[in-house]
Amino acid sequence: MTLIITIRNESRPSTDGTRYFSIAECEGLSAAKSKGGVIHELARLLQEGGHNREAPVIVQRDGVTVFGERPLWEWADYMLYEPDGGPMRLIKWNYEAQAKLKAERTAKAGKSAVKEAAA
Repeated sequence: MTLIITIRNESRPSTDGTRYFSIAECEGLSAAKSKGGVIHELARLLQEGGHNREAPVIVQRDGVTVFGERPLWEWADYMLYEPDGGPMRLIKWNYEAQAKLKAERTAKAGKSAVKEAAA
């Protein structure tokens, strides 16, 4: 089954002016980012949701294909690094570092919940 990721831009008011987001959606999942590759982030969510890494992916905007068919892993295994100065570039996604960060955040949230319950 070919996965079709749709992307769009959206602006939202914020305390320091208007912020612009890229939003990607597919199979009931969505990701939104103001910087960096939203397609890459959604691809990782699709993988976590059980989609085959080899599943073909097409990216569309307003019904027009902007990126032709590629396997899901080609999107998921990279991230778009978009510094404030200098060129954007793709860099390899570090799954181990992300898993470690997620575990640390979960542990920290658990400790906060225990403190709140004790209070």
